[in-house]
Amino acid sequence: MRMKEAGLVWPLPADLDDAALEALLFTSEACQAPTFPQPDWAEVDRQMHSGKGATVQVLHEEYLQQFPDGMKYRRFCQLYKRFCRSQKSTMRFVYDAGSVAFVDYAGRTVPIGPSGGAEEFRAQIFVGVLGASGYVYADATRSQQIPDWLGSHQRMYASWGGVPRTVVCDNLKSAVSKTSYRGEPQIQENYRDQATHYGINIVPARPRRPKDKGKAEQAVQMVTRTVLFVLRNETFATLHDLNLAIIELIARLNSKLIKRLKISREQLFESIERPALRSLPTTAWEYAEYSHLRVGTDYHVEFRNHAYSVPYGLIGEQVEVRATTGIVDICHKGTHVASHARSYISGRSTCAEHRDPSHAAYQDWRPEDALQNAKLIGPSCCEMLQKIYAQDPHTDHQRRAAQSLNNMAREYSPLRLEIACTRALAADAHDLTFIRNLLRNHREAIQRTGTDDTGAIKVHSNLRSEEEFTLHIVSGGNK
Repeated sequence: MRMKEAGLVWPLPADLDDAALEALLFTSEACQAPTFPQPDWAEVDRQMHSGKGATVQVLHEEYLQQFPDGMKYRRFCQLYKRFCRSQKSTMRFVYDAGSVAFVDYAGRTVPIGPSGGAEEFRAQIFVGVLGASGYVYADATRSQQIPDWLGSHQRMYASWGGVPRTVVCDNLKSAVSKTSYRGEPQIQENYRDQATHYGINIVPARPRRPKDKGKAEQAVQMVTRTVLFVLRNETFATLHDLNLAIIELIARLNSKLIKRLKISREQLFESIERPALRSLPTTAWEYAEYSHLRVGTDYHVEFRNHAYSVPYGLIGEQVEVRATTGIVDICHKGTHVASHARSYISGRSTCAEHRDPSHAAYQDWRPEDALQNAKLIGPSCCEMLQKIYAQDPHTDHQRRAAQSLNNMAREYSPLRLEIACTRALAADAHDLTFIRNLLRNHREAIQRTGTDDTGAIKVHSNLRSEEEFTLHIVSGGNK
């Protein structure tokens, strides 16, 4: 009937396709579905996601108020669902071998504690997967803190025997110290340091965008179903026991055939992924602690109750401290300024080249060096200093005495100081105050005996003769 109405005869023309045939056969008004005014489906979808309690039924009622002869509720729902499906398109990513790995933590945890005893803690399950082969790695750690997070990465790379070019991670604090919705996120310092050591580019997924790490989400789901669910009734006393069970189940997961590809993840890994991974570094990466500290007036920074020196010119500046188990490195504005062997006891580590020159001269002072300098002034000065040393063995007091003699030599001249020391030695006065008074009053050349250089007694009106002195004694001192 329809062919007659359309004027068609058998066989059909060769150039008539299905769309043209349908248009010819179903052109009558009775065959066409009734048309209704269409709402703005984009606005309907925006209202549904506005978070204001919108329902499709209410929106349909508003539609009927605008178009009383419009479509029924059931048709309204069908067309709205069709619109929603048209807006959800998915692009399937194809990753090159060795290009990228995805890492995340599983949501489920595993209790660790003594058999039959109280639970001590819940182990976190770290999951990693390679993009091209889907090869899965998993292990259990005590926490999601930085040392455990980085340790899982090291073990994962070692188990793969190589490293990918890029790692996509979630925005947990151990990986990203500062998230950003518009700019670049700030990678945690230790994570960045480890990635630099292995030559890896870290790409955090966008916040609340799980599709950015879809491979990780899929791997977590597989681990949850094929590992954690299987172990749900097991009791583990230590992390080591749990990890042994995880290794066995992960090996079983990787060796299982993928139905769609008829090949296992392990076979894909060995054939295409492992050869494309970069080689592991020859030296092992070592965990480091970072701190930003300000240099004190004593040109030291204190890290973990121990002070480490930096060049004295950096007093008051902020420096970055990187401490491994054996070495403490200090940088200022990206320039390395100091290295010290790490100490775990309170104290100070000071490099001689970091000291202020005046401080270096003070700390490097030695008594024997001061005696050599005193010899240059004169033998009496050296002897005087030796006697002062003998009286007071305290190093600080000896240093001050030697400095005082040097100051007097500069102020009064070395010759006058040598004469004053000779006078003081003759008087058995081993006192710096006595020497300074002689020099200040210009009395270092006056002899205590009152004689001149020839030894003759000087003539003076106050000096009595021998006869007068004898008479004074006999008379009882009355004259």
